[in-house]
Order: sequence, then C-alpha cells, then structure tokens
Amino acid sequence: MLGITTIYVPKDKEIIWEKAKEVAQREGKSVSAIIIEFLEEYVKKHGEGNPAFTLDQFVEKEVIKAWPTLGHDPWRFDLSGFDDRELGEIRKQVYQWMKRIETEEALRRYEKR
Repeated sequence: MLGITTIYVPKDKEIIWEKAKEVAQREGKSVSAIIIEFLEEYVKKHGEGNPAFTLDQFVEKEVIKAWPTLGHDPWRFDLSGFDDRELGEIRKQVYQWMKRIETEEALRRYEKR
C-alpha cells in the first residue's frame, strides 16, 4: 500500500484546488477520494491505449488509408492501393461535390439577375 503522495498544484490552478476542496467537503468526501475516482476513470479509459488503433497498427498493418481530399493533386495521389469498391466511393464523393458546386454556381448566377 502506498503512503503519502504529494501532488503539485500550479499557481494558476490554485482556484481549482480550492473549489475541489469545497465540493469534496459539501459531498462528505476527501479531495483524495475524488482524485482517486478521477484516476480510476482515466485509467479505465486510457490504460490500454486506444482500443481501436494501436501505434503498431498504423505502421505495420496500414489500418488507416489516406484518402484523397480536394487539396490533393489527383495526378500525384497514388490510387493503386484502393480496391474497386473504394474507388467507387471516391468517385461517388467526387460526383456529389461536382453536383454541389454546380448548384452553388447556379444560385450565384440566379442572384446576379
């Protein structure tokens, strides 16, 4: 079992510390108990890292594929790693953007009349 542990509260966070003491007293708890509750929740959420993607998955397994954006030069973006379904999804997005741009241009022409 651990003994006494000291924490540092920066000067600009002292108001938080004082408010935490007030809340703890009002709830009949110690600040230590509140800190332990927060730490338990933090460790539960972050203890295993990101459960969806671990760092080695990004490097070794290519779990996330870079998709082209409007800012990419389409002739310099490598599409060879995309399967037919993914290329179809990209095509669909491009088509939707073209339709959206055409609609915006039409609205602008109409407003100029």
